Amino acid sequence: GAASATMLARTPIATVMSGPVAGVIGGRYLGDVKSIDNLITFDTGGTSCDMAVLPGRPLFKSEVKVAGHPLRAHTVDIETIGAGGGSIAGVHLGHVLKVGPQSAGADPGPACYGRGGREPTLTDALVLLGHLNPAALLDGAMPIVAPKAREALSTRVAEPLGMTEIEAAWGILRVLVTNVMVAMRTITVERGYDPREFTLVPFGGMGPTIAGMVAAELGIGRILIPRDPGTFSAHGMLVTDVQQERSLTRITPVDGATAPEIEAIFADLENAALDDLMRENFPRERLLSRRHAGMRYRGQSYEVAVSVAHLRAPQDLTDLVKRFHDAHQRRYGHMAEIEAVEIVNFHVTAVGIIPKPQLKTFAEPAEMPQQTSSANRQAYFSATEATGVPVLRRNALSPGARLKGPAVIEEKTSTIVLHPGQSAEVDRYLNIEIELPS
Repeated sequence: GAASATMLARTPIATVMSGPVAGVIGGRYLGDVKSIDNLITFDTGGTSCDMAVLPGRPLFKSEVKVAGHPLRAHTVDIETIGAGGGSIAGVHLGHVLKVGPQSAGADPGPACYGRGGREPTLTDALVLLGHLNPAALLDGAMPIVAPKAREALSTRVAEPLGMTEIEAAWGILRVLVTNVMVAMRTITVERGYDPREFTLVPFGGMGPTIAGMVAAELGIGRILIPRDPGTFSAHGMLVTDVQQERSLTRITPVDGATAPEIEAIFADLENAALDDLMRENFPRERLLSRRHAGMRYRGQSYEVAVSVAHLRAPQDLTDLVKRFHDAHQRRYGHMAEIEAVEIVNFHVTAVGIIPKPQLKTFAEPAEMPQQTSSANRQAYFSATEATGVPVLRRNALSPGARLKGPAVIEEKTSTIVLHPGQSAEVDRYLNIEIELPS
């Protein structure tokens, strides 16, 4: 959530991961508008890939690593790997193709930028495969030097591995997608969530370009691509509420406490957080609060975050322990109902609800115009055979427009690639919904 400068002066650590979190909030807002509960946000740019699973609401964690340093900070549970358009590909140990986590960055950037970069990247591979425009990106503002991409892939990957340049490019894409898929499985399958029950929301400059392949690998059946995906995290900042958090670390055995005793701890934290927001001139009717407890089995060194309702009676405490057992089973694949349970961290988030900009809707035209491509080019969806694909401008697509893959949809901040067998439709908000074959 957002916070005022006064609040952040007291707790600057609250800004950790704020950029990626904004994308998650934007994804949740878009899901609410579309009445979609289960989402996986997929924010991929030039250097990193940030993923979060949202089974309804975002999940949280109490520890995060920044530059390898562990921080105790309550934040949205986001998995980050070094994978993006600038991820450098190379041959390791004489015969192993590796992609990332090192990145060419924006300067010199991929070889195809023509700024002196010599290392092949995912962007270079996608230019050779025809997934990205081989002449220019950013509506023509960034010229692309395709021969530089071909030269980098040839000398650094194809020749050392005895491959063709297209085989090398396809291999780079496959390796990076596999890296993403493994990371995404850690936040879904390994935590008890079936990715087939979720909708993938890709954004960032590279997210929509590789989303079709990532979703197919994970068995995800639907992709929802927002308008202006390259700036979608900024949209998330516009729809986030103001939050103030309070937490307390106090090891409390549940079997040695009463519901009113635990309720009193949460109530003190809650009142302090709500008072802060009222000092920021939020009226009481625009305030709400959420509670979480970091719980564990006695003797464990890690906690599981469990939502907490008001605790008034012994049964409420029993229900809380049951939710912890269920959460532990989902996260780690086992539970131990006979073991003693402890609350380690008490956490309260007070929320000041702000007015949110409404997504503009667009009427479907009475007569659907013929969807004509602005160009056609050869693109590869395997390592062997090129296919002629239509290239369309996203701003020329009307609500209700339907497309079948293979196709490429270009816009200023990103490129959407429809693979064979996939179909797309433009909704009334100008989002693009992609359906994958089951």
